[in-house]
Amino acid sequence: MKSNEPKRLTLALTNPSKWVIEELDALIEEWRARQEWEQRIPASPQSRYCPMLDNGLAGGAKVPEAYWKATAKEMLEKVAGKGPELATDIAAKYLQGIT
Repeated sequence: MKSNEPKRLTLALTNPSKWVIEELDALIEEWRARQEWEQRIPASPQSRYCPMLDNGLAGGAKVPEAYWKATAKEMLEKVAGKGPELATDIAAKYLQGIT
């Protein structure tokens, strides 16, 4: 199976100076610290409507339009025939992700 990822050249330093090595070490340490920080972020519970929303930092996944339409339809069905106060409360809960 062929990968869609572009081939990357291997980084090889033939005669690095002390400064280059220090900068690369600092960059690698920064990457590791970022990775540790991301692992400490608690994952939000999966949405029953859109399982792609598991983690807010995961690839900047945009919410599909079908999710919004399904949620809006469900909200309107629950709001229909309710008084203004109750309808507002229901809509607020949907906007907060509480159903």
